[in-house]
Amino acid sequence: MDVEESGMSEECGVFGCIASGEWPTQLEVPHVITAGLGGLQHRGQESAGIVTSDGSSVPTFKVHKGMGLVNDVFTEDNLKKLYVSNLGIGHTRYATTGKCELESCQPFVVETLHGKIAVAHNGELVNAARLRKKETIASELPGTLALTPDSCTPQATGGNATLVL
Repeated sequence: MDVEESGMSEECGVFGCIASGEWPTQLEVPHVITAGLGGLQHRGQESAGIVTSDGSSVPTFKVHKGMGLVNDVFTEDNLKKLYVSNLGIGHTRYATTGKCELESCQPFVVETLHGKIAVAHNGELVNAARLRKKETIASELPGTLALTPDSCTPQATGGNATLVL
C-alpha cells in the first residue's frame, strides 16, 4: 500500500522534553532536545528546529530553526537563547511535499482562539488543501488540528505523530 492508498506518509523526527525535577534542569532542556534530534537525524536532514516555553498559563515561546543538519543548526550561542525553559519540542524535516525552505521548518508557533501554541509533527497531512478550505485559513490549520482533534482527526489523513506545547 503506498501513500496515495493509505493517505499516510511517515517521515521527519519529533522530540519533546519536560524539566520537572532535578534532571533535566531548565538550562538543559535545549541540550536534551538537541541530543534527541541528533538521534533522529536519519529521519530528516533538510532542516531542524526547537521551540521552548516557560510553561506558564500565557506561555512565551523561544524559537530557533534553520536549514541543514542538527549539529549545524544548533550552536552553543543559539541554544543559550532557548534558556530558561522547562518545556520544549524539536523537529527534523525530511520533505515529502512542499519546498525546501525555512518557512517549512518546524515546529510552528501559531495563534489560536485559545492563545499561541507550538506544533511539530512527523509526516504530511496529504489532504491539507481540502482541510484548509473546509476548516480554517492556512495559517490556522496546525492549531485547529491540535486543539480540535476529535473534529479534525477523522478528516485528516497523514501526520502520524504530533507534539504540542
